[in-house]
Amino acid sequence: MFIPTTNLKMKKEEQNRDSHEWKKLLGDTVEIQVTPKSSSNRIKTEIVNGELRLKAYVTAAPENDKANKAVIELLAKELHLSKSSLSIISGKHSRKKVIRINFGKFNIQ
Repeated sequence: MFIPTTNLKMKKEEQNRDSHEWKKLLGDTVEIQVTPKSSSNRIKTEIVNGELRLKAYVTAAPENDKANKAVIELLAKELHLSKSSLSIISGKHSRKKVIRINFGKFNIQ
């Protein structure tokens, strides 16, 4: 199974292809487990029982919405999307969150 990776020096067309691959894997929503107050900001992907699972580690504390904002920023960077393309639809005060993703022009083929 192909799992896209982040490369900040990607050309725009490569970022679009990477975003398209993420859309095929994730669909319009993603469940993500968050660990606040981590030593670094990163996203870990793993496959459990054939399903892609995401875990986000953020340095921000879970207070005043800081960790949620950090997760949105980190995920947007990973998916090569704007932060406004992502929104938390459940789990705002929980470690397990469901995030809606607006990939825009990308259609699953």
